[in-house]
Amino acid sequence: MRRDTYHLERAYFSDFMFEDWTLRQWVWAARDADELAARVRDAGITHILLRHRLLLDPARSPIVDDRRPVESLVKLELMTTFFTRQARRLRGDDTFWLLEVPRP
Repeated sequence: MRRDTYHLERAYFSDFMFEDWTLRQWVWAARDADELAARVRDAGITHILLRHRLLLDPARSPIVDDRRPVESLVKLELMTTFFTRQARRLRGDDTFWLLEVPRP
């Protein structure tokens, strides 16, 4: 999330130094969206602020590995499924989405 979290008035986790490292590791390790959701919940994450136009764009997403194009599309779909079906969008605009990760 870069440094966009500076103005939050609550505890948060952000890869501001590595940006997408944690998410990339979690997505590539997950077999499906349910497993990714469980990992997010286990980390105590309840809300996600993301730049959807960057993260979900196959041409720009850091999730995509150009050396593994077929697997990358599968992982991009897995991540998209998590964000659109496992999390609930609270707010959104052209740049950001604020998502809630519901507890089971």
